[in-house]
Amino acid sequence: MAVAQENINDVLKAMKAGVTLYKYMSSRRIRPRRFYLHEYEGYISYDQSQKICGGPTIYHIIDIRGIIPGLQGQKFNELVRQGIAREEQKACAFSIIYGDNRRAVHLMAPDNTIQELWIRGLRYLMKKYKNKNQGDLIQEENWILQFFHGADKDKSNTLTKQECQALLMNTLNVEMPDSVFEQMFKKVHGTSEGALSPEEFVNFFQLLTRRKDLYDIMLNYVKNGTKPDIDNIHLNKLELLSFIQQNKYENLKHIENENQIQNMINKYEINTAFRDKGLISLDGFRNMLLSQTFNIIDLSKINNVYQDMTRYENITNRYVTTISSVRIIRMNKIKTSLIYNSTNSLHCRLLLSNQKTSYQGSQLYDRALSLGCKAIDFDCYDGLDEPIIKHADTLGGSYSFEAVLRNITPDLFKNSPYPVILIIENHCSIEMQNRLAKILKTVLGDALITQRLPNLDPSVLPSPEQLKYKVLIQLNNQKFAPVLEGNLSFMNRLENIKDNLCSQVIAPELTELCVYLQNIPIHEKENAEKNIVFLHESSSLVEDQFLQETKNNPIGFVQQATQNILRVCPNFSRHDASNPNPIPMWNCGVQMVALNILTEDDNMALYHGKFSDNGNCGYVLKPNYLISTNQTPINPWNPQANYEDPLILTIKIISGQFLPRSKSKLTDVPDPYVKISTHGLSCDEKIHKTKYIDNNGFDPIWNETFVFHIRFPQLCMVHFSLMDYDVVTEDERMAYCCAPVTMLRT
Repeated sequence: MAVAQENINDVLKAMKAGVTLYKYMSSRRIRPRRFYLHEYEGYISYDQSQKICGGPTIYHIIDIRGIIPGLQGQKFNELVRQGIAREEQKACAFSIIYGDNRRAVHLMAPDNTIQELWIRGLRYLMKKYKNKNQGDLIQEENWILQFFHGADKDKSNTLTKQECQALLMNTLNVEMPDSVFEQMFKKVHGTSEGALSPEEFVNFFQLLTRRKDLYDIMLNYVKNGTKPDIDNIHLNKLELLSFIQQNKYENLKHIENENQIQNMINKYEINTAFRDKGLISLDGFRNMLLSQTFNIIDLSKINNVYQDMTRYENITNRYVTTISSVRIIRMNKIKTSLIYNSTNSLHCRLLLSNQKTSYQGSQLYDRALSLGCKAIDFDCYDGLDEPIIKHADTLGGSYSFEAVLRNITPDLFKNSPYPVILIIENHCSIEMQNRLAKILKTVLGDALITQRLPNLDPSVLPSPEQLKYKVLIQLNNQKFAPVLEGNLSFMNRLENIKDNLCSQVIAPELTELCVYLQNIPIHEKENAEKNIVFLHESSSLVEDQFLQETKNNPIGFVQQATQNILRVCPNFSRHDASNPNPIPMWNCGVQMVALNILTEDDNMALYHGKFSDNGNCGYVLKPNYLISTNQTPINPWNPQANYEDPLILTIKIISGQFLPRSKSKLTDVPDPYVKISTHGLSCDEKIHKTKYIDNNGFDPIWNETFVFHIRFPQLCMVHFSLMDYDVVTEDERMAYCCAPVTMLRT
């Protein structure tokens, strides 16, 4: 039976039964290993070779970041050359990307049916866990029992006191006094001796996860004058309504009567008796606050394209997500053509010499596209018999341009239907340029823009809506000759432009694909504007050039970004793959800002937050004062006027639960604190920190309030960082969340 026709339960059952998959080893060999899905569906595992000491290797579903069909690039080609694998086996292979550093395990199934079964099953489980919030997981026995079975070292299906205490310290980050542990153990087991059964451990875990911080909040709304203990506290409908109304939740303004409150209780309360009486318990209250309804971020702006993508204005008005040869760029909206949008743009240098990565060939571009990138940069050179992608300033490998393009084409519009820009850094001979053009036409087909859209003003780029499911080509490293003067028609002038381009070592077949975009050095724009009028200009700068240009003439730079697409790349001196701060560039209207896709630092966090907006579609509209040249121009380095209504942002950090450990200190319980920073124009940048909590990664409580005065909310982002305090070494980031201030809700 085909996998697509099987019930998902049958798929999971087959995965639990186990199957022999061939694992690609670091020794460049493949070895058979029996993989299986654990009974409680929390992880997959395989048994180590008998020659290797130790237990099975485990990959938790919650840590899996992606499943990539096929075995790409050098790994598979090497196996074929060595006679270890056959070309047709590529269809049986897949890779599991896991962990924060996105490592990979490469596997080959016995046949395509088993490959499809495992891919489908893993993707189903990934989606299942992704859609669960903490409240759901705490109530789910399968999830809780993952901890139980992981701590059951002697496989007795019970947990001794020693095993239970080791679980608390090593996995759950809980340092608990012995007296408190003994009290809880006896409460669920009935005696202080013996071991916990699976059912008793579930009760122990739920007792452990009771939120005292939420208990204290509930006490403020109990109206009967008593002080119930943590086991018996509850709110009735009027008390819960009072909580919602007093806290003025923006998306719950419509809640105003007991019937609506009862609906909320029915949704979140797990105790049937409480639910029937119109009461919400501590567990139900926790489930409610952990639900998407109470998320600090407006999820509708993440899940939906809500900005106007149809106005007849160009891309320059938008920030755009971009991948420029291993780094990340995204673009901003100009009025509503492409110029008025920031674009999601990733700079993807294939492999820096000092970087370790699991990505091969097109996998890096797949990663960028999965992040919503809409502008992709290829550094193209002559290969032996075909164009290749490589970077001259790195020690990384080279890859077939055609193979990479074919592999990523099915995913170009996976995140959104809005246009993709392919930026060709052209280092090819005429012959290879012709090959490039042929490959682009053949692989992209009707998606490739080869002529201007009819009935549109040729002096304005189309809007993202008008370019849905289309690919634009931009050539870099070309030389433009002046166009003949005279009263020529638009079409004749355009033909002259193309003729002159072709005479400057650019193959005509490739030039003809540059329908809308051309690259011009920023200081040649004045001359270009006199001669070339209907190919829209794009300039690339490195950080230092950007700083020099904007310091010398900030207002002029902002005005130029209303008419042209500007792209800023990292300095060539960043050999450590570190990322520049994208905020000053976005403040100046730059549509494409390139960051290193492999470096998950604070600047990359800002990038993720910026382009989570507008449905993660790859295009985010600029503020009007970075679009319109009719009002007083803004100086981003020293804004004098008020261009929008300011706001006061008050944030209270209450508590945390189930915090991860620092990657470099896996044996230490963290000393967590929260850093909240705002990023925008200089007047809006501020940092606050909570106190750190000693040795508590399980349920730290801070209860600290901070106030931010923000003059330019549309350019401001708020960044939450969960940090591990260390008196000796640098504090380490354990987790983060970043979002535009305009996406926060009260």
